[in-house]
Amino acid sequence: METESGPQTSNQMQTDSLSPSPNPVSPVPLNNPTSAPRYGTVIPNRIFVGGIDFKTNESDLRKFFSQYGSVKEVKIVNDRAGVSKGF
Repeated sequence: METESGPQTSNQMQTDSLSPSPNPVSPVPLNNPTSAPRYGTVIPNRIFVGGIDFKTNESDLRKFFSQYGSVKEVKIVNDRAGVSKGF
């Protein structure tokens, strides 16, 4: 492959194939955060954490992630019996 700057090495080609899509705009509108999220919806500043031990509580998670920045909300999903689903 050759670009305006000349031939590319195999490392450059590998890096190019890992670059983000040329369209940085989200395919999902992010301007209505009050509506319920659909599966796969991008919500800014929200992370999913899985594999949480069933003994971990929301306070433990808040304390852990607070060392990396402010935590707005923590929610551990429970089943009908109240047992943590681990995410």
